[in-house]
Amino acid sequence: MHQFRNDYSEGACPEVLEALIQTNAEQTPGYGTDEHCERAAALLREVCGQPAAYVRFIPGGTAANAVCISAFTDDFEGPILAADAHPTAHETGAIEACGRRILATADAFGVLAPAEVERVYHASIAGGCHTTRPAMLYFSNTSELGHVYTRAEFDSLCDVAEKLDLAVYVDGARMASALTAADGDLTLEHLASRADAFTLGGTKAGMLFGEALVVSPRTARGRRAIERIPYLTKRSGHMTAKGRLMGIQYEAVFDPELRDAEGLLPYFTHAKRSNECAVMLANGLERRLRAICAYNRQPAVLLVRFRYGRPHRRSQRCRSHARQGPHGARPSRPALCDELGLPARARRGAFGVHLRPLAHRWATDRNHTPLIEKRPVTGAFPFIVWETISARS
Repeated sequence: MHQFRNDYSEGACPEVLEALIQTNAEQTPGYGTDEHCERAAALLREVCGQPAAYVRFIPGGTAANAVCISAFTDDFEGPILAADAHPTAHETGAIEACGRRILATADAFGVLAPAEVERVYHASIAGGCHTTRPAMLYFSNTSELGHVYTRAEFDSLCDVAEKLDLAVYVDGARMASALTAADGDLTLEHLASRADAFTLGGTKAGMLFGEALVVSPRTARGRRAIERIPYLTKRSGHMTAKGRLMGIQYEAVFDPELRDAEGLLPYFTHAKRSNECAVMLANGLERRLRAICAYNRQPAVLLVRFRYGRPHRRSQRCRSHARQGPHGARPSRPALCDELGLPARARRGAFGVHLRPLAHRWATDRNHTPLIEKRPVTGAFPFIVWETISARS
């Protein structure tokens, strides 16, 4: 049985686990001042093509967001982001707790659009000193609902940020999945050349924990943020005493000697496999459950919406990003809810589920292809646990 509850339910990929075991007896300085963190930072600068970039390892994604946004803004400023963005909906007011106010757009499906950025910006500055001043543009790649930004979309957001004098911060909790998407055209080097800051997530990419916050010193605001980040990290309780544990993990997955046959670093090898599993999961759901599997360029997140009654208000936007397959006749909503093991509330109105497909390939039999059984072993809204079987030749 495989759980698609999320992409961080398991432990570490083999490269990370082996590296931690091999270095366990070492004694090093604390708080990220050790040689492992230094080498890991150098490897990240090299792969990003930014030799002068500042790198700080932070334990988790919410912490990285709070530290970075606080570093780039003053307490009377705030970031512009989508209504479905992680800081808006899944961080329990972490940004507001730092004294910054979130300025949310009306973008659907968590995909930030330049026009909405401009609208929110001008609406905010119209009040002068009586309203929060926008100072940053935040978006994640992939988005919360699985959108992978193209190079054109990314550049358009950077262009509007430059026009409005906003810093650009890309939350890369699932950056590995985004950058290995089959038809994606945005590269890490290009992203690093334009963004003021971004993260390369480790927690959702095969590590036990850790996010690498990368900040460019190209601008005065970037250099100011770099000076502030160590203090903000310590004050907020996110400076890890045994910081080497993050450095060792990033060393392992960005070690050039561990590239695969395609020349990919382990960080991207595992993400590519995760994307392939996402497609298999989507295809299985389409075939067996007659559901609409909305995914864009193989994200690590599948948004599945079922065809019942009136479309959800986001459904049309969702379908514009979706690959739709043959669905056949539709069973009744109660019948499908019973089949999926969904709770009674799912029987009313439109509904969907989020699935995190096999993010960690190393926990499965590499010779087996996961197929979706028609009946789930157990169900929980919004996540579902599915039984899998081996592929038959």
